[in-house]
Amino acid sequence: MSDAKADFELYYARRKQALGVLYEGDEFLYPSDGPWPEASFDYPYGQAPQVMNIPADEQRDWQKNIGRYYTDNAVGTFYNRSPFGVAAAEYARDDLMQNGVSGYAEVSDDDFVALICEGLFSKFLSRLDPQDVALFGLKPTDLAPDSPYEYYKSDYRCMMVVQQTWPGEYACPTIVLVRRKRGGQKRYADEGAYELMAIAVARKPANVPPGDAPFVYEFPPELVFTQAQDSASAGWFLAKYFVLQGAAHRINLIDHVKVHFPPDAINALTKTILPKWHLVHQLLEPHFRLTLPVNNTVLEGQRSLINRDTWYPWSPFVAVGNEVRKLFPFAWAGAGYYGDKYYGADAEQLGRNSSYPAFRYSTNPDGMPGADDPAVLIPNFIGMDCSRYGAFLKSYYPPILKFVTESLKEIGDPASADPKVQVAWLEVQHWAHEISKLLPGFPDENGILAEGELARVCAMVIWNAAVVHSSDHTTLHLMMDTQPVPFVLRVPPPTSRTGTVEETVESALGPTVSGYLKSGIAEVLKAWEREGLKEKLEGAVVEKLLEDIGQIKLSHKEIPLCWPTDLMYARMADLLFYRPHNTTLLYDCEYAFERDAQTDEEKALQALWIAAGRPVLTADQKQRLRGLRKSFQAMLDAVNQQYYNADGTPVLPQTGNPNYHSDTDAAMQHLNRFGFPKLRPGTGEAGDTGAMLRREACIGAGVQY
Repeated sequence: MSDAKADFELYYARRKQALGVLYEGDEFLYPSDGPWPEASFDYPYGQAPQVMNIPADEQRDWQKNIGRYYTDNAVGTFYNRSPFGVAAAEYARDDLMQNGVSGYAEVSDDDFVALICEGLFSKFLSRLDPQDVALFGLKPTDLAPDSPYEYYKSDYRCMMVVQQTWPGEYACPTIVLVRRKRGGQKRYADEGAYELMAIAVARKPANVPPGDAPFVYEFPPELVFTQAQDSASAGWFLAKYFVLQGAAHRINLIDHVKVHFPPDAINALTKTILPKWHLVHQLLEPHFRLTLPVNNTVLEGQRSLINRDTWYPWSPFVAVGNEVRKLFPFAWAGAGYYGDKYYGADAEQLGRNSSYPAFRYSTNPDGMPGADDPAVLIPNFIGMDCSRYGAFLKSYYPPILKFVTESLKEIGDPASADPKVQVAWLEVQHWAHEISKLLPGFPDENGILAEGELARVCAMVIWNAAVVHSSDHTTLHLMMDTQPVPFVLRVPPPTSRTGTVEETVESALGPTVSGYLKSGIAEVLKAWEREGLKEKLEGAVVEKLLEDIGQIKLSHKEIPLCWPTDLMYARMADLLFYRPHNTTLLYDCEYAFERDAQTDEEKALQALWIAAGRPVLTADQKQRLRGLRKSFQAMLDAVNQQYYNADGTPVLPQTGNPNYHSDTDAAMQHLNRFGFPKLRPGTGEAGDTGAMLRREACIGAGVQY
């Protein structure tokens, strides 16, 4: 322990003595055996601290609101067996009807740019690193500030650690290069602002025996596909699917992981350290509901979709849990966590990848403090204004910050001589001290006293838990409804820019499925014979068809990219885990300061706290906070009106998609074309529709699923 840390802990103890503070257990939500973060045994320095000790009341709340949702929909009842299982089978059936044996819809270059540069996957857009400049053959002048274009990459080098895939399935690292005109009037993908330049595909070295891992992937120049020269090739066609596979894995196991798991330390320590009467506790607690058991179930649940060594039909990933969990360290320790076993001789340079910085807590939605100089903000996709998705997320931050800033004024000035104010700020320092030991970049006991810093910290907690989390889920779920999300690919990645990709039916489908196909055709012919239709076909033609069907050659656009069961597993995961299922909403979740003590026990406790000199909120303070909440709701409504009309209809409606898959309900059809969640149902969305939309299409209060 550093001297500074030890000094504060002694200061805290003596300051409490000087203020005459001796707490009672009833002042705390968890006076003993409270939740406290601890190192993950998988990756103790590569994963955010996790909370294993889940309070019983929170676990019961989870079981009532979330666990039952999973059971009712995955297993079902005697009269309604596995509703999501049936829906997943229908999804696979419809997909095959629409896309044929290929399984996934064809991805045009325009659709590919929209997927990469707008919506959820636009999170991955980042500046190029030196290794990318060299890989794509760019010149220094291309990246100069006066260059006519801004260059970005969408980086899936992370897939280098997923090497032991399920039998018959494939994965590989890829990197996409795009550009847009600097200072142009067009900013976003739907305006045609982005130009797709190239896709780099990695390959496994030829001298690596099958089954050997880890090995070092290489990015050879001959596997850099350019849109200008290769867009009609089989390799380009397949490369786009491997990019999207990397994106599906990255969002689930790296970037959305940042939304869920690092804040657990703040969640647990807010409940354990801060007394129930503390305004910070009351301000944050509604946004922490259900989160600890949700996250613990994801990481440690027996039936989790990333269970380390067990597979379930709602696990869509290309490898077993222990293998895909190797992606976790990219979210916390960054690309530098892995060394020469995966990077080879260039480990030091490749470990400095701007797409995968080591985690530092940020109080600015535009980016993260730099690893070399925390005073320098490294802009993210929001700070670079890369997409409408980033602009949408950011639009909700100012009202949250305004509400939190005005509310926290009720604590008083840190320099106040009032003993009650001093107690409240001493506990804020205690809280910040403990969290800063666990979360890099979180302001410590001194940093939290800087003007506005506590408000910025709390605003980021609420914005991340409510707005970012909900938006990630609605956009991913709409993507599953309308676009290919290829978790599984059953064809190898391209090995040449010029080669063709052909496969026989028997090779592509395997002997078992080919046998089913031949049997099916034979049964159809028998039916024709019964109906007297077989004579219309030459007998030799029929026999030849059955004999040679397995040798029919399929091109790259016809080869099965996945199996129907792969589509089913992906849809099961989507309906169970990606589709939102809110319990409370940001708009109207209940804060403790909005209500007065109700029961005799609550009134007696409050009287004891007041008698002990605690900074309990007065009636006047609560009245002011209620007024601030109403103003906050009005500010949130004003933001929502940028995207949704008063009746709930989108300002930018969906344009229709030929690949749209019907859902078990119509929630996504009430959202705009980008799948951005609405604040609350509109005036024209009442009754059962309104209840459905609150659950599935609105901004939740926190990480509740």
